[in-house]
Amino acid sequence: MAGSSKLATRAGIERHRLRTTTVIIYADTSALAKLILQEDGSLHMREAIANAEVILCATIGYVELKSAFAAAVRSRRLGADEAHETRSALESLWQSISEVELLPAVIRRAGDFSERLSLRAYDAVHLSALAEAGRPGDVSLACWDAQLRRAANDFGYQLIPALGRRRSD
Repeated sequence: MAGSSKLATRAGIERHRLRTTTVIIYADTSALAKLILQEDGSLHMREAIANAEVILCATIGYVELKSAFAAAVRSRRLGADEAHETRSALESLWQSISEVELLPAVIRRAGDFSERLSLRAYDAVHLSALAEAGRPGDVSLACWDAQLRRAANDFGYQLIPALGRRRSD
């Protein structure tokens, strides 16, 4: 995992957005996993990030992504050679992610979201990190989790895949 030079701040994202017409995507782990594991939605996610200049995720996403990878190995979805290649792909992918740091204010807001919106803990963390990263219209959410998608949509964020669009390949 990269150091603090990869940490994304709202001010840094805003400066980048003002300089260009940049596509900024916040990807939760359900979306990032589709980039390293072949599953429904993988093609759609690859197409979405092909147009993105900035891909964001909360720092906890690294642990979640490693856990998804380990589960795929344990369940034998990946053979030994595939596991080695996928581990390398995971590390390479994470190097390209701009991390949203989980500062105390982000965590407190996540706690509020968890309680108020009935979100699971890490879904609330991702929603709070998304809010930290930028306003609706500035940042889109790539996510395949129904509860998190619903909450982000209620806040006005554009979703990948879009509402009403088939979410598999």
